[in-house]
Amino acid sequence: MGIIVGGELPSKLIEYLRGHRVAYVATVDADGWPDTAPISWIVAVSSRLIRMAIDSGVETVANIRENGHVRICVLGGNLTLSIKGEARIVKPRMDSVTVPTTMIEVAVVEVKDDGFWGRNDVDGAALPWSQRRQVASDIAILAELRSEIPSPVL
Repeated sequence: MGIIVGGELPSKLIEYLRGHRVAYVATVDADGWPDTAPISWIVAVSSRLIRMAIDSGVETVANIRENGHVRICVLGGNLTLSIKGEARIVKPRMDSVTVPTTMIEVAVVEVKDDGFWGRNDVDGAALPWSQRRQVASDIAILAELRSEIPSPVL
């Protein structure tokens, strides 16, 4: 369960999203199904505004055109955050590239810290000793997820 941390991007996230990062953007398609896409052209313009450049022909752009609700997931830089926002197309075709690329702006609505038990390092750093017990629970949970589940008896 995540913790809502506010309606603006924290300064560490703004610095992280200055370019050359990958974030995962979730949209909803016409049938109501979630659609996710990794986006590498993403920049935090301010604490309330994010811009993305996305190939004009992909489903993400079509979904935003129909329904601007998005969620952006950031995993890295010692961050595990998701951003709920309202997206809109601001430039159907960007001038800076020859490949059809659309500029999207996302107005930040909510920022949620999805770090589990305060553990939010996904970059491979060792866990502090105080969190070692959580590793044991991770091992047990993963073992159970990998185990065979008996078929239900009818």
